[in-house]
Amino acid sequence: MKKSEKNIFKLMILFLFIVSSLSGCKPKAVKTEKKQHDISLAKVLVKKEFVIGIRDDYPPFSFLNLFTTKLEGYDIEIAEELCTKMKIKPIFKVIKWDEREKLLNNGDIDCIWGAFAYSEENAKKYLLTEPYIKSAVILVVKDKAPYYSIQDIREKKIGVMAVSSIHSSLKKAEFTYGVFKDTTVFHRAQEALNALDKDEVNCLVYDLLSINSLIRAKTGSYRVLDEAISYEEYVIAFRKEDSALMKAVESTLKNMAKTDFLEKTSKKWFGANISIIGR
Repeated sequence: MKKSEKNIFKLMILFLFIVSSLSGCKPKAVKTEKKQHDISLAKVLVKKEFVIGIRDDYPPFSFLNLFTTKLEGYDIEIAEELCTKMKIKPIFKVIKWDEREKLLNNGDIDCIWGAFAYSEENAKKYLLTEPYIKSAVILVVKDKAPYYSIQDIREKKIGVMAVSSIHSSLKKAEFTYGVFKDTTVFHRAQEALNALDKDEVNCLVYDLLSINSLIRAKTGSYRVLDEAISYEEYVIAFRKEDSALMKAVESTLKNMAKTDFLEKTSKKWFGANISIIGR
């Protein structure tokens, strides 16, 4: 056998050995993750509808005008202008506030909008925009009541609105002031103010911007304590996976802030420009 033939023969033997050894090994399974494409914005743009979960009992943010039977308020006007800019139609869906998370995750609404406060708990549950307005959780008493600080009302009858951010603010305040022993939960502001008028409660824990609107509209003398329970910022909440839609809404709000629309709307409903997005 020639030398070249011997070399070829050796190479063939080596090749067959490698192939046979590999055939006995099972190839490792390669894990492939199916990439999830975010079509949240595309769905809204194709439908040309943006379904907004809103409250109808929280003036001046969003409330039902009993004379016109239409929804009005700061958040309503902001949402309408935003949808005009995005060339989509706003569909305001009045929701029960304690069902907001279920309705969002089920796809019944595209977002939660309406004096929705930022909190660490909400940030874990939802995808949130940057804050667009600031407020405070405060205490309201009758004008002639002998209460001037949070400590004064700690052991009194306290009315609390059924809003998660207000509840958590009151709980956090207990670390500083001690336990608030006697609290009553109200689902509607009018009920809470009526209870205060009748001395069924000694004070109310409420949102500053909203209570100012209610106090102006109601006969009776009330006073807001100088000391706030906490300060809060309002955001718009989306499903965790709907990043494209959230970013489009947030970007549109920031572009609106470059015009005078947010300033004019804020002054209309609150008497001053307290919009904070894009500033």
